[in-house]
Amino acid sequence: MKLRSVLAVSAIPALVAGVALAGAAVAGAAVLGVALAASPDPPVIPRASGTVALGGFPATVAAGGAEVSFTEVITNTGDDAVVLPVAFLGSTTLTTGQIEARYQNPYTRTWVDAHPVANAVSGPGIAVALSDLRGDSSPDRDSLLFVAAGRTLTVQVRLALTPAAAAGAATAAPYVRIFPADREHAGPDSASLVSGTVSAFTVTAPGRGAAAPASGAPSAPPPTAGSADVPAALVTKVPSADTVDRARAQAGRQADAGDGGRTTAVALIAAAVAGALAAAVATRVLLRRRRA
Repeated sequence: MKLRSVLAVSAIPALVAGVALAGAAVAGAAVLGVALAASPDPPVIPRASGTVALGGFPATVAAGGAEVSFTEVITNTGDDAVVLPVAFLGSTTLTTGQIEARYQNPYTRTWVDAHPVANAVSGPGIAVALSDLRGDSSPDRDSLLFVAAGRTLTVQVRLALTPAAAAGAATAAPYVRIFPADREHAGPDSASLVSGTVSAFTVTAPGRGAAAPASGAPSAPPPTAGSADVPAALVTKVPSADTVDRARAQAGRQADAGDGGRTTAVALIAAAVAGALAAAVATRVLLRRRRA
């Protein structure tokens, strides 16, 4: 037998062994892949976090005077969420009957009556909820606002005090209760309560002083969760799954309406490009046929 034949024959067992090892490795990897795919992923809990601030809150509010305007600005730093904004008026004399407030739904552009809630449990003041909180546990299904992850929502607010409001010093602080926009994680355990910087203002006697935006440094640091200034009425409010779905759908309808013109333009451009490509291909085929 020639040397070349001997080497070839002797290499067969090594080749077979190598193929077997490779097959075993592939099979092992496949089994491992199946096992990993079959193992359940750990549950992902949506993040409920953000910031809130008042914009243009006036330095004075006249009892019995005209409405004053300001904004509450909410920035979502977590995952998609539904929010319950609140303007907390710190005062030892104001009552719910002396406050008239309304807010503009940023999606429907309609003005809605706000809901003042006495804060007797956790401190003096009135929590002006920019929502409907007439229920004992769940806000009205159309009252919460959807904020996509990483987006900012600005709520326009108008506030007036009746002539019965006593003159004196007061404060205003923004709060927002943030719930994950997730049917399975919209409960209180996944929610967060965020507060912002306090603004000082003065309630003037009827007919005195015009409202002017507050200026200068804030009068106090932002209150923290658990302090006496946290609106107790907010802690027990939990949106239903239907509330979450409707808030998301409301925001989606507004986005669709706002992007309608842009979508149409994109569609027209795409159709024009597709037509040009089709014409170019047809011309090239025709030229090839003539050459042939």
